[in-house]
This record gives sequence, C-alpha cells and structure tokens, in this order.
Amino acid sequence: ATGKVLEALGQFDLKAADIELTIVMGLNDPWFGQVQEQAFCLPLKSRVLVNVANMAELMADADLAIGAAGSTSWERCCLGVPSIQVVLADNQTRIAQALSDSNAALMADVDNLVEVLSVVFGDDGVQRGILKKLSHCAAAVTDGRGVFLVADYLGTR
Repeated sequence: ATGKVLEALGQFDLKAADIELTIVMGLNDPWFGQVQEQAFCLPLKSRVLVNVANMAELMADADLAIGAAGSTSWERCCLGVPSIQVVLADNQTRIAQALSDSNAALMADVDNLVEVLSVVFGDDGVQRGILKKLSHCAAAVTDGRGVFLVADYLGTR
C-alpha cells in the first residue's frame, strides 16, 4: 500500500521547497527496498525511516498523515493531525467511515487515492483550508484521556 501511496503522490506537482515526505515502515517490511527507491525518485524531499521510537513526535510534526484506517487513527485524532485514511482491510471500513462522516479524516482506498489527494492538493482544497478543518475536527474526536475514563468506569483509579 505504501508503494501505491507514493505512486499517487507522484502524480501531483509537489516540488515546493517546504514539502518533506516522511515514510515510516516496520523493521521486517518486505517492501522496504522498493519503497526506498520510489521515495528517492519522487521530486521532493523524502526520507524512509524504519522501526522508529518517536512515532508520536513524527505525527505531531506532520501537516498531513496518510495511513491505514486502523487503531492509529485514534492517535492521529488525539494529536489533531489531518489525515487521509486508507482502508486496507474490511475491519477498517467502519472507523474510516465514521471519521470521514465527522470530517475528522478523508477516507480512501488504493483505487481512489489520487482523487482523494486532489481534494487536499488541488486549488479548491487549499482555498477551503481543508487541512485546518480536518485538524480541528480530528482533535474534537478524542482528548487522549480514554485510559482514565476506562479506569474510572472500572473503579480502578
């Protein structure tokens, strides 16, 4: 899926000096070499990081995240990171749809990714302040204090 995201990004004129792409992968990802080569060929600053220990920091520094619509969605919301969520498995559809319905993230699959990216990178997206809107709505989804609510509910705090 990362390769498909990079292919889609390659279809946009993203040569601005202030755009930097950070790709985070797992240590044993079988596509690491291919992704690294694709990232190198893109006409923008990019870096491929493996097995990072500072994922929250990387997410907090991001202006836009593109990631799977799984449990990391809640982390991105907590940090107010504007996101495009790519549905990679059936069990991710409800999360992606709910966040899309609440304007907390854009929903995509590998087949319509270019279309969804055009919402962000097209002139209309910039003019409408889409990233700011996504960030605001994402931050409203969760405050990051869920563990305390569960502990209170269970009476263990």
